[in-house]
Amino acid sequence: MRYERPITGVIYLYLHVCRAQGSQGAARRDSTGRLQTKKAEVEVRRQRAEYIPDVSAHLTYFTIPNVNFVPKNVLQAGFLLQWQPFDWGQKRHKIESLKDSVKQASLTEQDAEQQVVVDVNTKFRKLAEARALLDTSALTQETERETMRVVTNRYGQHAVLLSDVFAAGGRGHTGQ
Repeated sequence: MRYERPITGVIYLYLHVCRAQGSQGAARRDSTGRLQTKKAEVEVRRQRAEYIPDVSAHLTYFTIPNVNFVPKNVLQAGFLLQWQPFDWGQKRHKIESLKDSVKQASLTEQDAEQQVVVDVNTKFRKLAEARALLDTSALTQETERETMRVVTNRYGQHAVLLSDVFAAGGRGHTGQ
């Protein structure tokens, strides 16, 4: 059972799949974080809109038929301006706290992205370590096989004792 290199292609395929899954996870986390950030930004814009005064115009016209003691045609027009210029900093403080929540949502989004990168890199490193260990054990097996072949050839030439052949064979079984 000799270790062959085609496993390398499988490992790289697995790495590609892991990174793709990591990017999909990042996309999901990223979209959630972006939605939170957008929501906070919209809330800041809504609070800023409270600085704009409310302006209303009203126009009504109606007719009262068959009544003689009041006017038959009535026209009503109105204009309303509602504005609170002196709020003693309440709006400003609220906008500042909302800006802080936007920053927090943005930092949470960045943290989620970085966590996905860390997770993918950790898996990649573990897989690379396993790959190196696999290469090492394959080379160790090959070395032990070669040692066994050399000792067996020496025994065939009566240069080594049978106990040395068994010892070399025992080392090969413990290394697997």
